[in-house]
Amino acid sequence: MERDDEAFEDVLDAVSGEIEAVSADGAYDKRKCYEAIESQGARANIPPRIDAQYWEEEGEAHSRNQNLARIDELGRTQWKQESGYHRRSLAETAMFRCFSHLWQYLFSSHLRQSSNGAFISLCRPQSDDSLRYAG
Repeated sequence: MERDDEAFEDVLDAVSGEIEAVSADGAYDKRKCYEAIESQGARANIPPRIDAQYWEEEGEAHSRNQNLARIDELGRTQWKQESGYHRRSLAETAMFRCFSHLWQYLFSSHLRQSSNGAFISLCRPQSDDSLRYAG
């Protein structure tokens, strides 16, 4: 199974149009993720780990080092507000709510009762033979 950070560059490449900023959680605090963001000409809003050190070889202008410097100056909470990072969690919450409502709708008693349960019957095996492996 591919980890999220391994598919990160492909996801960014699939976006049509200009990307202004990318907000991601600390799991994406990796050089390859910053490189993928920079290749798109976007700003990286990724909170470095609590014990993160500056990437000396990258220089002061590197977005991760700039994020660290700003976090040192403002504090992590204020940096998240200033950078717009908090919008990531708002988007995650919105998607969770959408999927929760969709799930509830699809499996509500109303749907099971409508059309003689046609939808639900599609999810059930047609016979016991369908549960056996072909041999």
